[in-house]
Amino acid sequence: MTLVRGLLDRLLLLAAVVAGGLVPGFIAQYRQRLGGRLDQARLDLAPWQKLADQYHHGDLHELIQYHLSSPDPTFHAEGGLIQSLLAAVRQTAAGGRPAHQPHPAGGLSHVARGSRSDACHLQ
Repeated sequence: MTLVRGLLDRLLLLAAVVAGGLVPGFIAQYRQRLGGRLDQARLDLAPWQKLADQYHHGDLHELIQYHLSSPDPTFHAEGGLIQSLLAAVRQTAAGGRPAHQPHPAGGLSHVARGSRSDACHLQ
């Protein structure tokens, strides 16, 4: 019995050491991936934000509503695309989950988001 217990203790220690070595790398790669997705989504949204700045006082929601209320089907479809792009930016800025959903790590949510937590400034 003591042999089995000693073996289980060593296996548990080995698993803890392996997990301790892999988890920081996983978190770093996850943050880098989210950062890249957020940067790309912001680049895709930038021309629409520029149009909103020029014609709708910087309000993307007003631009979206203008597109959605258009009788032109192509213009109307663009409104939906802008809306989904804005939602993607917000979701990615929130760490890859819907903005209304709390982070599973609770108070440690800054670890997954890192310095990109200021990304929620979009309207």
